[in-house]
Amino acid sequence: KERSGNTWDIAFNVIEGPKYKIGSTELEGVTLFPEPLIKSATPLKAGDVAGLTAIDAGRTAVRDYFSSRGYVDTRVQTSTYPALDKPGVLNVVYTVTEGELTKIRNILIRGNTSTKDKVIRREILLNPGDIYDGVQAERSKKRLDNLGYFSDVRNYDATVNDETRDLIYELDEKSTGSMMVGAGFSSVDHLIGMFEISQSNFDLTNFKNFRGAGQKARLSLQVSADSTDLETSFVEPWFLDRRIALNVDGFIRNREYSEYDESRDGFSVGLAKHVPWV
Repeated sequence: KERSGNTWDIAFNVIEGPKYKIGSTELEGVTLFPEPLIKSATPLKAGDVAGLTAIDAGRTAVRDYFSSRGYVDTRVQTSTYPALDKPGVLNVVYTVTEGELTKIRNILIRGNTSTKDKVIRREILLNPGDIYDGVQAERSKKRLDNLGYFSDVRNYDATVNDETRDLIYELDEKSTGSMMVGAGFSSVDHLIGMFEISQSNFDLTNFKNFRGAGQKARLSLQVSADSTDLETSFVEPWFLDRRIALNVDGFIRNREYSEYDESRDGFSVGLAKHVPWV
């Protein structure tokens, strides 16, 4: 390292070691499932570059194999050793401590002051009485995050007995509405006024604050001296409590010309079905 005034320049000398590839993948401590099935679920294959990220992804896959089948307390540790007869080859060992089969008693939701319980529960891929699938519990958390209604989503469990737990989701709600007011200028319409209001967690039946049912609504108005454009849209993502989205759009457009006036209005209604693998 060199010093110039009050500034230090630091140099790191790197001595690169040999590049290793994956040889064999071994499992220890497994009694509940056939080892070939567990190995086939891991992304780590013979000949892959022996990177720490890839090895850790294999460990996660082994843990998820047990967790998705109700053994959520299963722990997996990783160790490696070089193949003595094959230079540059690293063998990986996953040591598994199997947990106990666990079921869900209740699914509890906390922190939702505006959003209805059913809006949250329909995004959770587990039900009371199910085997505690840890992978689906995490996927449900991501689905709740993706709604955009919450600033934070946390999930954990509470032990009831050795074989049963309560699954808990804690939520921090955030603002889901927006309003925009603006002005513009064009050579055709000259001065234009714009207004838009939207709510991504709308509730058509809640006349107090119109919030909480997971619907989406938008109203847009654009006005100038010679024209008026009004657009509105409404989306019910779970029409009739099924994962079918109802889309309703409408518009009114009026424009004044020197020779005549023009008025247009219309609406559209559509249904969209959820694609299962998304």
